[in-house]
Amino acid sequence: MSKLKMSYLCFLVMLVGATLPMAFGEGYLTNGDFATDTSGWTLMHGEDTDMAAVWDGTVDADDNVASGSAKLYRMNTSASSNSHKFFQTFAVTPGKTYQLQGKWKGDLKSAEPGTGGRNWIEVFVAYTDTPVITPATLWSGIQYKKRFDNNDPGDCLNIDPVTGEWGWEDIADSASGAPEEGFEAPDGMAYMTFGFNLGGSDDATISYAPDQVKLWIDNIEITACQGYPEADLDGDCAVTLADFAILSETWMKCELDPQSACSL
Repeated sequence: MSKLKMSYLCFLVMLVGATLPMAFGEGYLTNGDFATDTSGWTLMHGEDTDMAAVWDGTVDADDNVASGSAKLYRMNTSASSNSHKFFQTFAVTPGKTYQLQGKWKGDLKSAEPGTGGRNWIEVFVAYTDTPVITPATLWSGIQYKKRFDNNDPGDCLNIDPVTGEWGWEDIADSASGAPEEGFEAPDGMAYMTFGFNLGGSDDATISYAPDQVKLWIDNIEITACQGYPEADLDGDCAVTLADFAILSETWMKCELDPQSACSL
């Protein structure tokens, strides 16, 4: 057996172990799975008090009836709302790279198309040199976002422009400026603040239920990349099927000259 084939078999063995299901871990965040409540998280209002955050024991990303999720919703959609933060602040190491994992689902549609109204959900990351957080500190660093516009479907972002709804999916699939390799803590910044903002424009001509614009979040986790395994081909600090897909694209390809030297 050639060395190349042997390396491939070794890679597969390693890959099987690396892709086994893993239990949810807290990482740097507290209570990211919202098993029984929203403890550990803080809701800071911005321009108004429109956004609400509550625990919902009837909805869970893993369909676990014994667990739950955090539900964020707008209470007064007849006025514009923005700059809220449902967040946590934790210590980080400058220069180290951090990654987000988490799920969300929701509905940002507030009215029929053409009748007005615009809603969005944003995920932000901010860095500070102190754990003391103010609203001004938090209004920066939008990394993931969904936006629904009733008047202009072309202005919708990372969302179905007709329904405004989405089922459970990875938050990372709605990137809006987030670096693929993760977030590197800047020099001199010892703390990271991570959180959500649910906002929208005014829709004074429409009347609908206070929690019609809503979403659920679950299994939120921040992890630090300690290094890159040898077979980590996509640079995400883990060896997974995504790395196998990259390898498969060029498997059996040989650039030796002469080609007769290619003994695959």
